[in-house]
Amino acid sequence: MNSEPRPYAWLMLAGIGVSLFLWYRLARRDARLAPIYLGGLFGAAIGAKLLYLLAEGWLDYGQPDQWLRWAAGKTVLGALAGGYGGVELAKRWVGYPQATGDLFASVAPVGIILGRIGCLLQGCCLGAVCEQPAWWTLADRHGHPRWPAVPAEIAFNVAALAVFAVLRARRLLSGQHFHLYLMGYGAFRFGHEFWRDTPRIALGLSGYHFASLALVAFAAWRFRERTGARTAASASTPHASTLAEMSMPSDNPPPHSRPPGGHDCPRPSRRRPVLRWLGGIIAMFAFGLVTVRALFFSGPYRPPTPLPRTRIIDLHVHTAGIGAGGSGCFISRELEQSWKFGIYLKSFGTSRGELTAQGDASLVDRIAAQVAASRHVSHAVILAMDGAVNAAGELDRAATEVHVPNEFVARETARHTNLLFGASVNPYRKDALARLDWCATNGAVLVKWIPSIMHIDPADERLIPFYERLKFHELPLLTHAGQERSFTHADDRLADPERLRLPLRLGVTVIAAHTASTGENGGERDTDRLARLMEEFPNLHSEVSSLTQANKPGYLREALTRPEFAGRLAYGSDFPLINTALVSPWLFHLRLERAEMARLAEIANPWDRDVELKQALGVAPEIFARTETLLAPRLKRLPVK
Repeated sequence: MNSEPRPYAWLMLAGIGVSLFLWYRLARRDARLAPIYLGGLFGAAIGAKLLYLLAEGWLDYGQPDQWLRWAAGKTVLGALAGGYGGVELAKRWVGYPQATGDLFASVAPVGIILGRIGCLLQGCCLGAVCEQPAWWTLADRHGHPRWPAVPAEIAFNVAALAVFAVLRARRLLSGQHFHLYLMGYGAFRFGHEFWRDTPRIALGLSGYHFASLALVAFAAWRFRERTGARTAASASTPHASTLAEMSMPSDNPPPHSRPPGGHDCPRPSRRRPVLRWLGGIIAMFAFGLVTVRALFFSGPYRPPTPLPRTRIIDLHVHTAGIGAGGSGCFISRELEQSWKFGIYLKSFGTSRGELTAQGDASLVDRIAAQVAASRHVSHAVILAMDGAVNAAGELDRAATEVHVPNEFVARETARHTNLLFGASVNPYRKDALARLDWCATNGAVLVKWIPSIMHIDPADERLIPFYERLKFHELPLLTHAGQERSFTHADDRLADPERLRLPLRLGVTVIAAHTASTGENGGERDTDRLARLMEEFPNLHSEVSSLTQANKPGYLREALTRPEFAGRLAYGSDFPLINTALVSPWLFHLRLERAEMARLAEIANPWDRDVELKQALGVAPEIFARTETLLAPRLKRLPVK
């Protein structure tokens, strides 16, 4: 991520400056309002950062530029929530008893508008990619038509300013304007979020969807609470009707009064507002889902078609290990201590204690049993994973995230008729060619790289002998392309599809994994760079593993509809990630009928669930069958499995 351009920074400062000026003009009657503004400003800064980290910033953990991304990331939703909290704290600190929301409702949209103009100039906060350009779409820096997310938000805030100008002029709903703004913006943002390019985390929704609903529910609760406080105040002072009484602060409820009978009014239960608030969130969430589905349901990416009658081979299946049973596998201490390690163990269906007792080979046995139980997938390619290499051409354990030796995978896959050996050789090893020959002799059907963690530069001309040997053995190169987020560290520059020109030019069959999804290099999306190469090199292919994950919205649609990928895609699952919460039929409520999502979710076998989900979304039968075609030169050399 590049540092923010000067116009963006200046417009952000201008937004703060203009809002401060307007606040001073509107609130100069009381010196206590200055620290209240500062409280709101600091609260907004903290809230904008915290919500960004919770909604999407955590996805950048472990990346080389994570600190730059975290420093630059922020969100208006968090700023509004944090600003509200900061104002309330500041009011208590300075002893200011009256409502200030009407002032903020006239000031906040101005600052947001200026900030969004900065977004427009910078090209950030993008809308979703549209299939065809239209008069209302905006072209991004790569020329792709996108939903005009930033202009739409500017338009909302301009309309909000007009509405609040009328309310102020007519003295309507005094003291409630900021609550109205929070409810309006939250509802707008919830619907608008479906057209923004933000990562989905659950149920096809982004973190900002959930934050929007929470903001609406909170503002509605505070609106009702203030309305109730005023009703009680009016009942206790029936002749009061001044503007001061109409602007009674929310954090100073009226004192209890005695009714004519002389009995104290019962104190309301503290549980009831909380339960009403939670119920409001649930109801708002359910209503939002139903409404959005009714408005935006568009069906599968492509019309579903029957599965092929030929066998389906999954070319992208991972195994792992901790060295138990003499496997030779290991993972880095940093990865083992990461929160990801427990998720991976669970997705494999095992635990550290079970691996220690039964050995790493038990994972391979478990995979073989699940593939055998599958109604659709007949074979799985189990991938070895070589590590990083030092200057002496030897394995560098300190720089290696995960290591799954070729010898281990070759031995274990040979015991199962439905498993195939996917080799992995770091070409910088001093004996790389000998290792590659050994793998070919022992039944390898492809070679797997993750350049960003193995520290391989595919464009390095020193690798030409390795590429020539790959071609001699007719071994396809399955290499990760695009952003890598499964490990604690990755150099995504090495996964730039443009770096694959050298092996492609030499005639190697290259399979770029995951359609190079989510990454960016040279100011372009990696998927676009891969698509351009598809037009140049007929020996370049890709596959659809991981494209149903929640953090990759839109990439499966793009893979199935872009003409560059036609006839170039194969089937892969990226097991065990298909067993995590990242992949669920319920993420596609705008693409699949409810009955279909429920049916898919009930499928126990992970491969059957993955195949039928992709089939339901429009993955064509030739994609499922193409893996066997790509591996055919190697399969014909193997004993019949």
